Amino acid sequence: AGAAAVAAAVAAGGDASAAVGPLASPFADNAKAPLRRDASTLAAAFFRACDDRCDAEGAAEDCRDRLLEAAPLLLRELLNNLAEPDDACRGQALEALASYGDAVAVERQAEHLDMYRATLQSAASAARLGRKQVEEPVPALSRDGGLKILLPPYLHSLLHGDPEQRESAALGIGELVRLSSEATLKPVAIKVAGPLIRVGGDRFGGPVKAAVLEALAALLEVAPKLVKAFVPQLQATFAKALRDPALEVRRNGVTALGLLAPLSTRLDALVTDLSSGATADDAPDAVAAACLKGLAAVFGNATGPKPPSDASRDAARDAAEALAGHEDPEVSKAAAALSSALGG
Repeated sequence: AGAAAVAAAVAAGGDASAAVGPLASPFADNAKAPLRRDASTLAAAFFRACDDRCDAEGAAEDCRDRLLEAAPLLLRELLNNLAEPDDACRGQALEALASYGDAVAVERQAEHLDMYRATLQSAASAARLGRKQVEEPVPALSRDGGLKILLPPYLHSLLHGDPEQRESAALGIGELVRLSSEATLKPVAIKVAGPLIRVGGDRFGGPVKAAVLEALAALLEVAPKLVKAFVPQLQATFAKALRDPALEVRRNGVTALGLLAPLSTRLDALVTDLSSGATADDAPDAVAAACLKGLAAVFGNATGPKPPSDASRDAARDAAEALAGHEDPEVSKAAAALSSALGG
């Protein structure tokens, strides 16, 4: 605690880099878990002390700005510790990250979002390859309460950032979700799905929409039961994506519809809409192909309590037959895939 207080005093005086460097040094690659755990404990105390000292009389006016500039050196080490198999080591790292979140406004935390993403992906890869943690590469997300601590800057960027920041945030949320589990997603799933659907429905460009669809697909893969309340909105969002001018948006919409199909209880309306969309006179070939692929994804995954009716199957089959042999190879290929999904 004394060392943390001294470091915080140095940071409050305006030299955050000099304070953070020594705190990060114990996190060496070959440091054993107890040492990394103790270093995380010290980091938590440092961030708490900084929160107090930066508000105290005599603190440098740019104290928090300098802390923000120097923080990545320490944050990277703490984020890497989230992949540790040692429970105590992960717990102290999470406490330190929570203390950082208390000391720095969420909009400022969001400035380091790309670093968060890169560090977590690197930590996950190292855990899979080095420690063979294939199923749970980042236990702080799949077992512990890491999501609650890490999500605020992601959600802030998603809702308030520029298009590039929103895209990065949505992709990052998808990455977090895939490193999590149904159990750890349960307390936050609604807080994540709602903003994603909202942003996906706004007038953003293809990259933002594609990233949102990818994140929503991740939720459906990892914890489908947790987003059942959003099925009508998700169905509308995914169906709309098939008519988007951007290829990646259409492609991600098809994937997401396949994941949603087992949950949906209104597939007849969806099948009717997509069948009409595929065969409309003014439908661009790319949209017709996407609608056919969406139908194939639905029929290939409609294992829920209310599968499409015979009338819906007939409408889809008519669409597949009408577009079989289409001059656009992508359309004819999609029609053949739909016929196969329909059983003939």
